[in-house]
Amino acid sequence: MTNHGPNEGGTAGLAQLVLAHYQEDLQWLREQSWDAVIIYTKGSAWSATDSDYPKSQLPNIGREAHTYLHHIVTNYDNLADITIFSQAGLADHVEDVRVASLVRQAAAARSPGMVGFGLQGRSFRHWEGIRYYPKWAQQLEAGGMRRAALTPGQFYQWAFGEKPPPYIPFYPGAILGVHRHAILARRKSFYGRLLEHFERLGHSNPEEAHYMERFWVAVFDPGWVERAISVRR
Repeated sequence: MTNHGPNEGGTAGLAQLVLAHYQEDLQWLREQSWDAVIIYTKGSAWSATDSDYPKSQLPNIGREAHTYLHHIVTNYDNLADITIFSQAGLADHVEDVRVASLVRQAAAARSPGMVGFGLQGRSFRHWEGIRYYPKWAQQLEAGGMRRAALTPGQFYQWAFGEKPPPYIPFYPGAILGVHRHAILARRKSFYGRLLEHFERLGHSNPEEAHYMERFWVAVFDPGWVERAISVRR
């Protein structure tokens, strides 16, 4: 595998791609030769074509939220300068699947914080309960998704120790570019507490993981609320 390296395109510092994998095809990654990657799989055995990549088997619990939290807690003292967190089916959510492009965008972001990729301009404000698309609503009713004991608003208050804002911007698919300092702005125990929650649930599709898809801005860029208020003024 030829290494174009995390500095492709003039990006400074180490950038690592962290993939939450189940059974997705990784042909798109093989075509890019991006070496700074770690793949956490919750699916079946690896195919021979995927054998070149660093990989770790995780229990099939908590969707990508559990994977991201596991990576942060495990590597808290050895994080890359920029981490691109993504589901392994990146092309399902982001049109430009060039990892180097995502890294450049994350590196160019305002102050150390978070950049979301994919469907933009979304905001979440249904703190009493997520209004799911039919696919997810059917899974919730049929038991394929484990219903949470807390509403999104209650879970937010449990996680962050404060009442939720009127709304929060989010990126469906949870494809994120995050600076190391943004991760380290919160204590390891904060991430560990969330990780332990998903480990206790032990379910492949808990509703709280869908909550976390909407809460990553609050995790990595809590200052967005003050900036939004300032703009409105």
